[in-house]
Amino acid sequence: ITACQPDDTPHRNATLENIGSTITTLALRTRFSGTNDTQTNPEQSLVWMVSHAFRPVFGKAQSFHAEPRAASAALTATLGVIPETILGNSGGAKGKMSVDPKHLEAAVNELRTRGFGDLWNALQHLSSLDTDRRSIFVIMAKWATFL
Repeated sequence: ITACQPDDTPHRNATLENIGSTITTLALRTRFSGTNDTQTNPEQSLVWMVSHAFRPVFGKAQSFHAEPRAASAALTATLGVIPETILGNSGGAKGKMSVDPKHLEAAVNELRTRGFGDLWNALQHLSSLDTDRRSIFVIMAKWATFL
């Protein structure tokens, strides 16, 4: 419902970014939840997990004939907050999230080594949807701030 608001209101963006941060945290916990820091599936990065979490949302939105930009607005907001969620806005997420420091470090390394490539793949899919092209630049600017 929030994503369906017709304009980019600060309320909508803040709400979607909070949801995106939560999804990112859940993906981080799922990806690195084993007893060691080996990854469950090396092909499924954090960015991949987050972007694929929205596949059912897109399907459901189409079945309801919802505003086509609604689901892409949610994905856009979520992709934009991944680095800030993992790295934090003042020196990192250590001390702010209850996550094993080794898992947090593995997530940071993953974002720095393959994050942009995975983001590019997610943006390719996003650009094929009915989305505002400016939002792709906003995502890239947010990522550039942290990485």
